Amino acid sequence: MDRRSFLATGAAAAATLSFPTIIRAQSKDSIRIGFPGPVTGPFGALAAAGCRLTVGSDSQAVIDLFEEARRIEMYERLTSMRRGHFTAEALGSALTWDGHASLGWPEAGEIAPGSLADLVTVALDSPRLAGAAGRTGTAALRDGGPPDLAALQAVIFAAGPADVRNVVIGGRDVVAGGQHQLVPDVAAALSAAVLAVAD
Repeated sequence: MDRRSFLATGAAAAATLSFPTIIRAQSKDSIRIGFPGPVTGPFGALAAAGCRLTVGSDSQAVIDLFEEARRIEMYERLTSMRRGHFTAEALGSALTWDGHASLGWPEAGEIAPGSLADLVTVALDSPRLAGAAGRTGTAALRDGGPPDLAALQAVIFAAGPADVRNVVIGGRDVVAGGQHQLVPDVAAALSAAVLAVAD
């Protein structure tokens, strides 16, 4: 498929699910699909063509949606040698509203009456997010104004899985205080699953 056909397909699509770290993990010869230069997803061109970007993480190499979102911007920087293609808000939408909508769940991905209770909280006190907690705009929120986006920018561009403190899916706590509620020892369970497949 050449670039023009690929982008025409993207323009017609409601959403495209991207796995940037999978692209990163491939050799430059194994995943060309007609794009010259470095092997990167044409995320900017797809977005400009009207395609809603979403991210997913089913890679065995990296399971980090923050990194997946960051890679969308990083690949655009790599190919254009310029910054600022995707804002933290745009990448946040790819992680939330747009992702849920692409799965056929437009009633999820936001905090609103009637929406599904799928929520994630991210701690702002790790070394990766140093200073973010002091810039959250809580005074603006208290006064009814819009929040400062500095905390969102810090989370999108610096957070990692260890910063996730709580995960609620369909109103059910899955992770609380950084501890998985359904799998007591996540590392041991994952090791056992990997070894079972490897045998």
